[in-house]
Amino acid sequence: MILYTPLPHELVFRGEEKGQMEMVVRCKGIPVAVRREADDRWKISRIVSTNPYHYLSDEVKPGAYVAFREKTSVSLDEI
Repeated sequence: MILYTPLPHELVFRGEEKGQMEMVVRCKGIPVAVRREADDRWKISRIVSTNPYHYLSDEVKPGAYVAFREKTSVSLDEI
């Protein structure tokens, strides 16, 4: 990816420090990016969808907390 911008690197990539990684998961069928909080809860940071109706959901919105288990392995059938 090439990004042409006059902004400094720190402003463009803020929040990408180690430990601030996002993971994309499906919550109620809607792809969302989540971040792990300090108390092992997962917080939705953004919705990753092209469907405009997904942004109207009251249950799945940025700032909401979700509960799920991490998978340790993924089979090729799930990809």
